[in-house]
Amino acid sequence: MFSLLQLQTSMTITKKTFHVLGMHCDACVQRIQPLVSSLDPLAKVYLQPPSIEISSTISLEQIRKALIDLHSYRIQEEPISVINQSLRTFLPLILIFLGLLILCGWGQVIHGSWDLTLAMRQFMAGFFIIFSSFKLINLRGFVDSYRSYDFLSQRFPFYAWSYPFIELGLGIAYAWGKQFLWLNVFTFFLMLFSAISVYGALKSHRKIPCACLGTVIKLPMTWITFVEDLLMAVMAFGMILSH
Repeated sequence: MFSLLQLQTSMTITKKTFHVLGMHCDACVQRIQPLVSSLDPLAKVYLQPPSIEISSTISLEQIRKALIDLHSYRIQEEPISVINQSLRTFLPLILIFLGLLILCGWGQVIHGSWDLTLAMRQFMAGFFIIFSSFKLINLRGFVDSYRSYDFLSQRFPFYAWSYPFIELGLGIAYAWGKQFLWLNVFTFFLMLFSAISVYGALKSHRKIPCACLGTVIKLPMTWITFVEDLLMAVMAFGMILSH
């Protein structure tokens, strides 16, 4: 009788999805599931993507109150899957890359001759400084987003918190203009590991936001992110070969 009543309820009640920031593993699911089940016995907690599927009659405030003792998680009403993937969505990223190309072109004009190593160094300096700045605007939001797919951040939370500062340091180092072999080697492995994490997220078909510009500009995780990280790794490797 209970199963029949439960089935009828599931057929008549509309479900609503909430995105959960800070949920990274099965243990997180086990912590949250009993609490949301107290609000709705048919509620489901998913890891990929991190979300709660619950009765539409349950408000965002009710869910937050139920999870009030779990300070590691934040609930958003808009699910990740609604992030638009139109050209307009990627316009900020396109403009940033266009600006960096113009900067590198102007640097070549000032230099007086074409120097590929100089162009790559200037591009990487601008890339790391700009992208780290967007991440630092909302550091906590970036950390939650980054840990949802980066395998190093999932194992070492401190790495996620330090990542924007690492990028900023790399940007300043490349802008300084000196060629250090260790700098290019470090950048190569950093961006390679980042590309591997993005590739894993894409292959799992998870609908998650990209953390490359933090949470200020919402971008979906696509192959653009993978190419972006791989491009920086290739540039760093190119400068390693130039030593």
